[in-house]
Amino acid sequence: MKRRAALCAAALAASGCVVLPPMHAAPDERAPHADLELSSVYDAALGAQLDQRFTVDGLEVARSAARDPSTREVHPTRAKPGARVVGVSAAFFHVVWRTERRARTETYVCGTTRVGSTTTNQTCTRTVYDDVRVSQRVDDGACAASMRVPLEDGATYRLDFAFQGDRRCSLACRARVPVPDGAAPVYTACEGASAP
Repeated sequence: MKRRAALCAAALAASGCVVLPPMHAAPDERAPHADLELSSVYDAALGAQLDQRFTVDGLEVARSAARDPSTREVHPTRAKPGARVVGVSAAFFHVVWRTERRARTETYVCGTTRVGSTTTNQTCTRTVYDDVRVSQRVDDGACAASMRVPLEDGATYRLDFAFQGDRRCSLACRARVPVPDGAAPVYTACEGASAP
């Protein structure tokens, strides 16, 4: 993370680099792990765009691009066994544009000075104003939910995030029950899941 931030700052300082948050590193499928299905459903769309993030222990699993909020979205991942905090945050927003007048200092040649055979340019400064178009994000409604889930090695869990409106959402955990091959998956409420 530090190296990525340093490279970003060095290479793109002038262009406005954005440092992404640390990402969740899913364990290899051969290592002890639990399978997670992180899903979301929206009963209300409060703005033109949606910023949705899934996290495990505060590390980002997935971030959604703008999409139709009425469609269920699923992000599969793996996590190490043990108590893990799974979180989902969602914010609807729109972007507005406006023109701002910005001042900058400009240097220019405003005369010469002659000393003997040497001529030196004199420089002066002046304030110049530019009209710049800038965007601003306006939040229309948001909600976040999280829970601590005791994950068992080899088990599969489904965490369903439901968004009903501004500051109204829920997160439910279900564990998949072993069933015979070919049978439809069956889920039951997670045992031991609690507030973080």
